[in-house]
Amino acid sequence: FIACDVSKPEEISNLSEEIKSKWGTVDIFIHCLAFANREDLTGDFVNTSKDGFSLAMSISTYSLIEVTNALVPMMTDGGSIVTLSYLGAVKVVPNYNVMGVAKAALEASVRYLAAELGPKQIRVNAVSAGSIRTLASS
Repeated sequence: FIACDVSKPEEISNLSEEIKSKWGTVDIFIHCLAFANREDLTGDFVNTSKDGFSLAMSISTYSLIEVTNALVPMMTDGGSIVTLSYLGAVKVVPNYNVMGVAKAALEASVRYLAAELGPKQIRVNAVSAGSIRTLASS
């Protein structure tokens, strides 16, 4: 286990260096994280704060791009990148608000990463497994 707070670029760099020194290569990266402030998940979406929007996008979406960028150089024999999405990316779900927008951006990012990394034999996919009770869905 290697801890990594994706809101801190230096921790992503440390993650990459530690993986490189311990294992040398990466076969698979599972991106299974998201975050939004509770107040940006409830009420009217139009009231989403700018800071809350930026935070949700940074943690839930941009982190996929940033960590992928750090790990791809170690995917020398191809590999897989998998992230988790949710129905709220394509359909309005009550009390999902800013997270739905972040997941939609995540899915678009997957398409762009897949197009770019496919020629390097690196698959990029998103899995949307269905609803479960979480803080975001409550």
